[in-house]
Parts: sequence; C-alpha cells; structure tokens
Amino acid sequence: MPKGLGFGFKAVAGESALPLGFGGMAKPSPDETHVGIVKSVAIYGDWAVGSMDTQERESLKITGSAVAHLKEGLEYALTGRMKVHPSHGVQLDVVSFEPHIQPDVPSMARFIAANFTGIGKKLAEKYLTKVKDEGGDEGLEALRLKLVNEPWTVTFESVSNRKTSFGDKNAPPADSDNPATLADSPEIPYIERMLATKFGALRELKAAAMKLLAMTLCSQAKALKDETRPITEVATALLAKDPYSPMRTIPGYGFRSADAIGKALNIPRDAPVRLTALASFLVMEECDSAGHVFVGEPQLRNRLAKTEPMISLETLIEYATESGNLRIEEDERGNRRIYPAKLYEAEVRLAEDLHGMLVSAKPLLRRRTYEQFRTKAIEVSQRLLGYELDEDQMKALYGIATSESRLHVVTAGPGCGKTAIMEVFSAMMSHKDWAFAAPTGKAAKVLSARVERNGYSASTLHSLLKGSPEGGFMVNRNSPLGCQILVVDEGTMPTLSLFEAATAALRPDAHLIILGDPGVDGLAGQLPSIGAGRVLSDIIRLPGVDHHHLTATKRNSGAILETVNQIRQYSLACEDGPGVAFSHSLPSAESYFETVAGKYVERAQANGIENVVLLMSRRNGAADEPSWCTDYANARLRDLLNPHAIKIPGTASLHVNDRIVIRDNMTLGEDEEGMDIRVVNGDTGTIIRFQPHNDPKHRGPQYVVIKLDDGRFIQFPGDSLKDLQHSYAATVHMAQGSEYKDVMLVMTPGQASFMNANMFLTGASRAREGLWIYGDDAELRKIAATKLPARNTTLVERVNVNLPETLSNIEDAGSEEDRPKG
Repeated sequence: MPKGLGFGFKAVAGESALPLGFGGMAKPSPDETHVGIVKSVAIYGDWAVGSMDTQERESLKITGSAVAHLKEGLEYALTGRMKVHPSHGVQLDVVSFEPHIQPDVPSMARFIAANFTGIGKKLAEKYLTKVKDEGGDEGLEALRLKLVNEPWTVTFESVSNRKTSFGDKNAPPADSDNPATLADSPEIPYIERMLATKFGALRELKAAAMKLLAMTLCSQAKALKDETRPITEVATALLAKDPYSPMRTIPGYGFRSADAIGKALNIPRDAPVRLTALASFLVMEECDSAGHVFVGEPQLRNRLAKTEPMISLETLIEYATESGNLRIEEDERGNRRIYPAKLYEAEVRLAEDLHGMLVSAKPLLRRRTYEQFRTKAIEVSQRLLGYELDEDQMKALYGIATSESRLHVVTAGPGCGKTAIMEVFSAMMSHKDWAFAAPTGKAAKVLSARVERNGYSASTLHSLLKGSPEGGFMVNRNSPLGCQILVVDEGTMPTLSLFEAATAALRPDAHLIILGDPGVDGLAGQLPSIGAGRVLSDIIRLPGVDHHHLTATKRNSGAILETVNQIRQYSLACEDGPGVAFSHSLPSAESYFETVAGKYVERAQANGIENVVLLMSRRNGAADEPSWCTDYANARLRDLLNPHAIKIPGTASLHVNDRIVIRDNMTLGEDEEGMDIRVVNGDTGTIIRFQPHNDPKHRGPQYVVIKLDDGRFIQFPGDSLKDLQHSYAATVHMAQGSEYKDVMLVMTPGQASFMNANMFLTGASRAREGLWIYGDDAELRKIAATKLPARNTTLVERVNVNLPETLSNIEDAGSEEDRPKG
C-alpha cells in the first residue's frame, strides 16, 4: 500500500481494528488502489468522471461521486473496484480517495495552493519553510498527515493575516446542531471516504443517503467535542458502536445495510441493539407494504419465522418495547396489537383532535334559512360557474355552514363537483379566512384553478405546513395556521401521519372540510394513501361527523361514466361504447406496445400532448426491455415523439423538447416582485433549452428552461435534474387528482393489495372524453371484482371511546334558540 494510505484509524472501544474494505452481504470484486496524477474531472450533478495518469504511466478512467472532490494536477491514491462499462470500457469506480502528498515542501505547497482560499504557492512555501525550521522533518510529516486526513484544521496565522479556508469559500455557515447545514462542510467528503473504506456494505447506498449519513454522524461527532481524535474517526466510531440507530433518521439506510455492518463487527445476532432494530424493521415493513397502523401477533410471528426462525417472538417484542420503538395494546379479546411507536402516537393524537372537532364548535353560519342560503348560492354559482348548483350540492353546503361539528366531509366520485362547490362556498363565506391544500402538487394545481378567482390559491399539505426534508413541520400545535377553514382535497391520499400534522396545525376554533372518494355504502372508491392508515374511510364512520355525499357527475358521461360506475360496483362488462374502447386482450409489450403507442401519438397530435396520458399500474422496469411499466413506456414514447433532440449533458436520458414531470417540491428563487417561484411534485411541462455551466469542470447544465403546462417558464437548477422524469406515461398513483381529455389505461395482473377495483376506478375516472382500456377481459373483470384488502387501524375505536356519551351530553344541554333555523 502506498505511503499515507493509512488513516490512523483507532479501534472502537472494546473492538479490534477492522480490515479495510470488508464486504457487505454479497462478495464484491476486490478493491484496487492506484496512485497517480488526476488529469481531468468532469462533474455531472452528484456524479463525476475523470482520468488519472498512474505511476505506471497508464491512463485510467475514474468515476463516482468521490471524483468530484479531486483537484486536477494533484496526486492521489484512489481505491475502488474495476468495472467494464459497455460504452466506455474499463474504469475505476472510486470508493475512497486520499491526497498522495510527498513529505517535501514543493509537493505540500502544490496541495495547499490548490485547496485553500487565500493562500498562493509563495505563501504556502513560506509557511512550510517555517514549519520545517521549527519542527524539522517530523514537524513537516505531522503537517502532511493533517493535510491528508483533516486539512480543514490547518491554519496560516503565523505567516498571514488573510482569511483562509479549506473547501468552498462561498458555502453557507454550518450549524453543528443542524445536520442539514453541514452539506458543504469540508469534513463531509472525508467522513464519506472513511465510512466507505471502513464499512464495505455502505458502498451500496445511494450517494444522497451516504451524504446524509455522513452529515448526521458529523453533527453527532462535533457535539462530543472530542479533540483527541480526528472527526472522521469519531464519526466512524459512532456508527461502529451502533450501526442500527441511523435506520430511524436516514432514508435509504435500512436494516439490511445496518445488519451487514453489524455482522462485520461481530455484533451477536441476539444482541439487544440488533433485536430492537429487527423488530422495528419487521413491523414497519409490514405496515408500509400493506398500509397498516399496527400488525397482529400472528402477522409478526410469520414474518419473524421467515427472517430469523431461531429468535423468540417474546424476546424480540420485549427489547423493542423497552426501547420505545414499539407499542403494544390488547383488543377486547386479549389479542396483542403491535404498533410502530410513531404511528401509535400519531393515531392517538389524531383521535384526540377529531374528538375535539366533533364535540365543540360554533356553526360557520347562524340564523339563515335554507331558502335564503339557496338563493345566494344560485346567484354565486351562476356568476362563477355559469350554471346553478344542483339541489344536493346546495344542501351539502348549507349542511356544512350550519353544522355544529367542525369536521366536515364531502364524498363523491370524480367529476361530481366537490371542488366546484368549494369555489362557490368560499365566495359566499368570503368574510372567513380560508386555506386550501391537497396531498400532491398536481391535485393542488387543480384545486387552485377552482378557487383563484376568489383570491385564493392551494398548495401541497407539506408546503402549507412548512415541512422539512428531515421530517417535522414548522406549522404545528405551537405555531398553528391562521385560517378559520381548511379545505383538503383528494382526502383519501394523505397518510395517518400527514393527517395528524394537518389537524395539529389547526387553531382550536377552525373547521376542516375534507373532499374525497373513499367509497361509501360498500362501493369501491379511489386509491388510499400509499403509507399507513385509511383516515378518510375511518372518519366517515364516526358519529357526529358532518358527512355529505354527492352522486351526479359533471366531468365524464356516457360510456366512461357507465364503466366507472360498473367498477365502483365491483363488476365490468368490457363492452365498447361512445368514448370507451377495450382491447379485450393484452399480448406482450414486445409485440403490442407499438399499438398502444400509436394510439397515444394519434391522440397527442389531435388534442395536444398535455391533454393525453398513458396510465399504468407499475413504474419500475428496464428502459430498454419491453414491459408494461412506465420506465419502458416513457423511454419508447420519447424516442417516437422526440427522436432527434439534443441531449442534455450530464443526464442519462433528458433531451430538449422532452415532456417531463417534476418529482419534488422546490423553491427556485424569487421573481421580479420578490415572490417565491415555487414548483411542486407533479408539475408537468416541456424542456425548452439548457444553459451550459460557467465552471468548465461542471459538464452538466447550470439550468434548464422548462415551459410548465400552467404557462410559466422556469429555470430549473442543473444540480437537481435527478428530480425530473419523463411524463409521457405515468402511474395511476401519480395521476390521482388529475384529469385528461384522453386516457390510455393499461391494466396488468397483480396482488390484491395492489391491483384492485380502487386502482382500476382511479385510472379510468381520469378521462373526460376518451378512454382506451388495455387488458385481458378476464383479468380486467378479476381486478374490478377485487376489493381493497382491509387495513389495521384503531382510529375509530379511539375516537369512539368517549364520543357517544359526549355528544349525548351536548345534545341534552343544547337549546333550540341557539340552533340555526330552516
């Protein structure tokens, strides 16, 4: 091994030092270390490629996120695995890097001048001469090791009054108490380097997860204020002490990654720290996959038997409950319910909030008869909508206005006017403070289009509550919303935790109006939340909730409506009609996709590509292997619709004139009036052009210009292009809350938890004018007949513990003159 490759890593207390590069769960190819001068570096977002001239005078291609931290012209020792790329040949996938600094003044001066701001070559040589004069060769060697392992600790006050720093001088200041502010700290790539070298399993983590792990450990290490060891060593020792703890806070760092490290550290399989993590993993995985808030004992026993058959369930539960990671309750029959602690606490708090909304409220409107209200509603609806609300819609609004509950629900199928009546109601009740939100950006845009004429706009719930990427919300019980009425559209989609965050953010007298289609009276509804809970379905079962159901559709009609209504009743005739066509069979994508694509291109040319969508139930698959998934469909449709476009450098598949969807909520600076320029998850548009980066090392664009379908032009940052995806085809989940003129819907077989009437109904009801359904008739009927599997929740039970008695007491105490007449 070349000189300087040892990091001086001390063993964790009670452990022996580990060999470098021990593996994870699978045996990777062996590491190789190459020393040489880096000749070129090209950065593409969070990835980089380059070349090195090795000591053997060979040119070596290098790749990986670590390459972005290398300086051209300097010598490094690079460690990684050799891979053969089908297009670019043999290259080193760099896992860790170390400056290869010779213990002499010229070599060290070159490194200092290249990496420290405010220090040139002459000043560096002056400083090094002083160090050698005072400490000799030993002093120079001590400095060399500092430059290799912790260069940010080196200062130059002895030779200069200039302000100097290692790394990016423009990086924002870091706060050790807030890991999110440490992203640009100079220690982070060195901690990543140490983690990747020390723990082979971490090499499988995505770059974003690895960086967040390094930031978290850096924050914890700084808090210890251990000045006897380098921070890289302290941070890595923290992970070695308990590799399971980051599971709770680092997305993408799961039990399998932690357990691979635990195994390499010889942590016993029955160690309490491991069993606690295993229990949390098994329970949470079951909840995530099935939407449960808790799992029953038989469910957990089965999962444990498949995973760790030698471990006792009682032992597992004991450690997990003692740690606080799990909560246990018994039902009336003595059966144990096992909850992840976070879901348990969220359900308890939400139940308390809902109970309070059902038992203590003043109506929004007093002393107004129905006829008076109806006359006003007719006038406002004609002015805003161009037509009168129907009788059921007006009765629903009057019911909301005069209800003594603060919890209101309007359920209806797609196109029945749920958002239209909110447009009318907000205009009629303009003296109240309103807020509007939806779980996704696309749904929020649809809601905004309804209420903007009244001076309102809608946002995602996450944005309204000022959520952070690390979790938590700035708008909460201690800092609530100022509105008197909050309207939440697409109410089947929010998870238990998001619903609880919304009710927590309401002031004590505020009303909540939820719009959605959970399915009532035993009929199918739209898709529930991807995560835990079935909150809206539970809410409409509560006594005292102000629930109104609409049935007359305003969006689709004829055969589209008939098809949707059949699916709602768990049946399907598979008969063509005006605006609806069935394929009656579904051959392989290899032989039949071009037929579906041809229909898509035809409708896009007729109605505009923004009014057409190809919907599928599945997303993941190979972009170059035909299958019924959106990954392949998007790649193929892009080739058909935009075949000779200019490729955007630094991306795998984005081109000028591509149709894209933004997959994150972002603020892109301010406009000329000082207002935030916001985009939301689900915004769609077309790439117009890209701007090359000012820094020649950055080969990706500085930004791309996108024309959004709402008419805005935005500059989308080049380092966030991973948040852009093609949007020619979309999953049914992603399309929920949207509507299109023409929908091509591909339905393939699957498990009942995934392919069911709710999935089918949601996809089919996106169409306004044309619906093409591709699938085998027998499979389509099977999917339409499949009910959504039950989800384990106890929300209704918790609210109902004291609610009936409370409502009865309120009713007995109420006086007739205080109640609205009419």
